[in-house]
Amino acid sequence: MPAVVNDPAAWAKLVGAARSGKEGFFAFYSSVADAITTNVSLMTLPVDDHAIVRGHAVFDTCSLAEGRMYRLQVHLDRLFASAASARLPLPFGGDEAANRERITEIVRATCVASGRRSCDVRFWLTAGTGNLGVTPAGCTPSLYVLCFGGLPPLPGSEDADTVGISEATVPLKPAALAELKSNNYLLNALCMLAAKERGGTYGIGAAATIAGVLEFGVFLLAGDTHGYPVVRLDGEQIGDGRPGPVYAALKRLLLEDAATGNAHHEPLQAGGA
Repeated sequence: MPAVVNDPAAWAKLVGAARSGKEGFFAFYSSVADAITTNVSLMTLPVDDHAIVRGHAVFDTCSLAEGRMYRLQVHLDRLFASAASARLPLPFGGDEAANRERITEIVRATCVASGRRSCDVRFWLTAGTGNLGVTPAGCTPSLYVLCFGGLPPLPGSEDADTVGISEATVPLKPAALAELKSNNYLLNALCMLAAKERGGTYGIGAAATIAGVLEFGVFLLAGDTHGYPVVRLDGEQIGDGRPGPVYAALKRLLLEDAATGNAHHEPLQAGGA
């Protein structure tokens, strides 16, 4: 039978024992505590947060690149747009501008606490804590920020075979979810699982057969500098079967912009260069 544990320190010790120590989580902010921790055992959400209860949450991810926050404001633009579409109240008092300023300060402080010069920085806005209901009524909105070492690599992701998954196998994501950065990635997960079952790495949701791309370079783009070449589609070779020059050039430019550009960069020290 499981033990009944009510001591916070003992609980944290038990959670820590279940961790591998290799998660690559460097620093975490929670508005519930209004504090930052670098202890992975304390990087938790309350069980009544509506991100868990109802999936009522949105997120976005920027980069910490060579000691500067990269494209943070661009990602906050999308975060606030997603929050509005999801009818999520903002976590701090005041208008969007006031929340943007506060969240920027929190992201900056979390990056500093991480002790890293480069990593991924993800932030979530949720309907918050308070009950197990359907709507946010009676809840306090939450913000969470995590500095981490990136997503785990997928086998073959540098030489990806992308499989088109028919709508009959995995339904296409509804527009209401596809047009905002929802925390609900169930259909994404099912699409990738279906692709892996068919020998692929990534899945592409499609209502019709994808055609006319096999002679050209194909690649997938995610946030900021993340890109993945596709050399096969449904087992059919694309081009000469190797990542093409367009992908290589674009990847190089993205990495260079993140490391040395100045258009979308903010220093870790407010007011710094």
